[in-house]
Amino acid sequence: VIAERDEILADSTVRASNIVRLLKEKKLVRKRWTFTVDASEDMASVVDMPKSKNADTEECSDNFENEMNEIPLFTLKNALKPGMVRNLNLFEPRWLKMIDRVTNCRSYVEWDTNNPPQFGCVHCTNKFYSAISIDGSEARYADIIFERVGALATMVALEEGRRPVSGDRKVNVAIVGSDYFVVDESKLSITDDGYMVARDMSPMTSFENIENAEVSISNRQNEKLKMIVVVGLLHGNGIVNLLSDKFK
Repeated sequence: VIAERDEILADSTVRASNIVRLLKEKKLVRKRWTFTVDASEDMASVVDMPKSKNADTEECSDNFENEMNEIPLFTLKNALKPGMVRNLNLFEPRWLKMIDRVTNCRSYVEWDTNNPPQFGCVHCTNKFYSAISIDGSEARYADIIFERVGALATMVALEEGRRPVSGDRKVNVAIVGSDYFVVDESKLSITDDGYMVARDMSPMTSFENIENAEVSISNRQNEKLKMIVVVGLLHGNGIVNLLSDKFK
């Protein structure tokens, strides 16, 4: 690949090379899974009348309490850092269910200000989604690569709403970055709703530890990495099939 001639292709090749190196160094995590797309209304979907923790939401409360050692993970294009304020506009069914889970289906006014809801945020370096069918239902295939070091997100505000055209539920969530953590890939799982959860995450409280956890690519510049660059999707599947057969 000649950078001066094929600038975009060269940039993509270098980026792919860096991702592969970091995956080998265990700095990045790759997770692949499938999930169904359930667009049905959630338990706390009534705008201006969010349900609280009572008999009607007992199932939600029980599930949450049984999984207190698990933290849902939300993927971000830009990394969340401690003290950073971000606003999230969420409308996908899986993220709405994640929010219902971490808030225990309670409205903002019912939160314990001394113990506000939290979830984990990880920086997603590469992601791919495709539409599939599972048992005749609409579903998705997900292939996600993200950084092993993430940050807890503390929820400081939640506003229920509706999307203007479809009328489907949406929520606006304000979060503040909190402590760093490290994801143990062996303790990573996928919920039935389609989002990741991590168990027993290791806290990282100092930036020095974050720097130590990061793998320096410059230390391995002499290591050769073989890559096959395919130009055009027409040839992609054939090349992938050949490589799959070779490295089985």
